[in-house]
Amino acid sequence: MKKLALIAASLTTALVGFSSAAQAECGEVTVGEANWSTAQILAQIDGFVMEHGFGCSVTFTPTSTTQTLALAQGSDGPLVVSEFWNLGVDQDVLAAAIADGEIELTGKPFPEAGEFWYVSPAFAEAYPEIDTVAELVERPDLFPSPTVEGMGAFHGCPIGIGWGCEHNNTALFHMWDMAEKGWNLENPGSFEGMNSIITDAYVSNGYWVGYYWTPTAIAIENELVVLDWGIEHSADNWTNCVMGYRDASELPSGCEETPQSWTPSDIATATTPALRDTGAYDYVLARELPMAVLGALDSYMGANQASAADTAKVFLRDYQDMWTSWVDADVADAVLAAL
Repeated sequence: MKKLALIAASLTTALVGFSSAAQAECGEVTVGEANWSTAQILAQIDGFVMEHGFGCSVTFTPTSTTQTLALAQGSDGPLVVSEFWNLGVDQDVLAAAIADGEIELTGKPFPEAGEFWYVSPAFAEAYPEIDTVAELVERPDLFPSPTVEGMGAFHGCPIGIGWGCEHNNTALFHMWDMAEKGWNLENPGSFEGMNSIITDAYVSNGYWVGYYWTPTAIAIENELVVLDWGIEHSADNWTNCVMGYRDASELPSGCEETPQSWTPSDIATATTPALRDTGAYDYVLARELPMAVLGALDSYMGANQASAADTAKVFLRDYQDMWTSWVDADVADAVLAAL
């Protein structure tokens, strides 16, 4: 019995020693939890691993794409914003902040992602010949607006919640001259409202066209169909016109009726340079979730009305072969012991 007690005491001392060392190495870390489901799941995964695996003192704070730069600039210590869509902020301002050492794009939380204009599967099946934005904008009559009689409904991004896609979609709506063609831009008032409209169209076999992104359960479960843009992409038009609209709330001269496609998205993890001084920096560099896994977690969270924190624990329990490769064995053991 004495021998067993001695072993138990040794193990306890070892664990406490690891925790204390990690705490001293890591210290306080702020995790920015953005206001959509996959970002919340990723933030909770990062927070749990950093707290229990590296001994960090983790504080979660609400944020959004457009607030990320200000959050980084106002942070004196380590900061992690797990899912940061860099097209949602002014590119010149972001470049300046990186050059000034205020923010870093440290890792990629998932390798593939995208922002698109989609149609519902019922529409894609009924009109397979209309498979580009260039063709679709000529047919507002196929998507009757529930709010403006005689107009077609294009569903953009939620308004007023700090998402860059609100401004980007509005700029593209004007650049495609959609109002003159008979379209009404119908931005939902919330993320939940946005999802509800898409789900209602799917359930009723209705026609829907609008903006969404991947990886998401909504895009997967509602079988949204990506529209090709039907034009060549212009990086200059995106920078001068779409970003110009963001700054001035109107298109710069010469951008009117200049069709433009969405610039390919670049999703990263935004951090402050102070994270380099913690033991968790290499973890953030290493961790990468396949889109199918993140989509499955998003689906689980919605179907079970689970919290992001509970969904993060599901990932850590069910995908151990994946995430334990991102950290050392002692870190993995400490995280597993905390589940």
